[in-house]
Amino acid sequence: FILFCSVAVGFYFAGRYQKFRKKAWVASGVESSIIGFFALLLSFSFLSANNEYRRRIAMVHEESDILAQMRRESLLMTEKTKTNVHEYLLSYLELKTHFANDKISRTEWQSKAEAVNGKMLDYIVQQPDSTNFTIAQQNQLLQKLNQLSSVFYRNQYSYNERTPGIIMMLLIISSLIVGLLVGFMNGFEDKKHYLVPLIYIVIVSFTMQSIRDLD
Repeated sequence: FILFCSVAVGFYFAGRYQKFRKKAWVASGVESSIIGFFALLLSFSFLSANNEYRRRIAMVHEESDILAQMRRESLLMTEKTKTNVHEYLLSYLELKTHFANDKISRTEWQSKAEAVNGKMLDYIVQQPDSTNFTIAQQNQLLQKLNQLSSVFYRNQYSYNERTPGIIMMLLIISSLIVGLLVGFMNGFEDKKHYLVPLIYIVIVSFTMQSIRDLD
């Protein structure tokens, strides 16, 4: 809405210019450069947000792969170990599926996940015996739990890696200034155009929303 208003203000100033100056407006030649600079900022921010998104998706696949490996390896261990690993994986995945639950804070969610991981760690580091697992199996499970813990925290921190606020502010201010310019350049009676400003509003709005969504 604000972007639409900036274009409308540009139209208004074009009409006022034509009414009071009573002469044709001559472009300075740098208008396209300004618009091109804004497009460069927009594309850079979009690319950066998309790269972070793809990195998070890759880590989700890595995490899923480690969980699957733990499950398969536990099938060759004792019944007690198989049951404990099975219960741990169910608890862990249930927590992951409730990650976006607004009823609990991110800190509370992380504390619950750490408690689930800590319980599994306590089981693994206990003294190996015939009812649990051998030392080799203990090392095998501990290695997988370490890998999972590493990916878990990298995932957690990656969700806080957004497009910097100052960059978003720069994009918003730039889009309004360029919107003013687009409205002004297309608002004169002898060359009034509505399609170009409309295309500008649609493209910029969807691109900005895509960046926010990727974040």
